[in-house]
Amino acid sequence: ICLMKNTLVRSFIIHARSYRETSMIYDVLTSNCGLISILAKGIKKKKDRTCLQPTKELMLSFTDSDFPILTSYEPVQDSIHMNRNMLILILYFNELIYRLIPRNEPYESVFTLYKDYIKKMSLLDNISQGLILGFESNFLKEIGYELSMADEGEDISTNATYIYDYDKGFKINQNKNNKDTISGSSLNSLFNNDFESIKDIAIIRNIIRNIIKNISYGSSIKSYDFIN
Repeated sequence: ICLMKNTLVRSFIIHARSYRETSMIYDVLTSNCGLISILAKGIKKKKDRTCLQPTKELMLSFTDSDFPILTSYEPVQDSIHMNRNMLILILYFNELIYRLIPRNEPYESVFTLYKDYIKKMSLLDNISQGLILGFESNFLKEIGYELSMADEGEDISTNATYIYDYDKGFKINQNKNNKDTISGSSLNSLFNNDFESIKDIAIIRNIIRNIIKNISYGSSIKSYDFIN
């Protein structure tokens, strides 16, 4: 059981929608319960609800029920301020989490990844493709769709080019007419989490986009186009 009644839980708001005239339903990523939905009764009437914003780490408590009800909320003291340039990117990350994580299942590693990126982005002024790819790649890894080599034991050759087989992974390109090839040096950077050094980043991000589309049953991630 990941919830105990009225126990404070570290959380981030991923999605919010109105419920009747005065209430809200928040979809929150929690440190120990994964993604859950909670009902905040009468929250629109409360002056201190301004802390209930995406990007802010919160301590939330709620009832232990099939549809938990928010009972208390407070910001974490070291809550950070996000540059406005980063907010659209946060919407994209939030949509990935909202659409691709099963509900009510512990995903502590995703919570940690998200928190780390919130902190990292608070220190930056501009979005880079490496920043986006870093989150995408690590997020897919945490939910079981890690980018990998077709032959796990194969050394990556910096002199070779590679293509991605969606059933097997990266493999050496045998067809000189293929345009969407990735250099061995870019693959080494990818697997070493050195995302800013990847020269073929657009090709790798397109591979990731296709994977995401596949695991979301063909429907597109709406916020993807806002960041590209």
